[in-house]
Amino acid sequence: MWKKTLGSVFIIASAILYSSMYISAAIYGSAITSKSKEIFSTYLGFIGNGLIIPSIILFILGCVFILLSKNKDY
Repeated sequence: MWKKTLGSVFIIASAILYSSMYISAAIYGSAITSKSKEIFSTYLGFIGNGLIIPSIILFILGCVFILLSKNKDY
């Protein structure tokens, strides 16, 4: 049972990290008056890939723990 819970926590943490990247870019660009897709992608570039890599790792770990919880022998 604890593997399902831990897997769910990892997936939720992954979603929080992934969405915080977009929230950070939106907050960073909130002071400008003109909004466009190109400007937002520029602000996403300022944030970088620092949050994507841990997000992917946590998602994979969460999926592994959930799949391991289905196997009774392991």
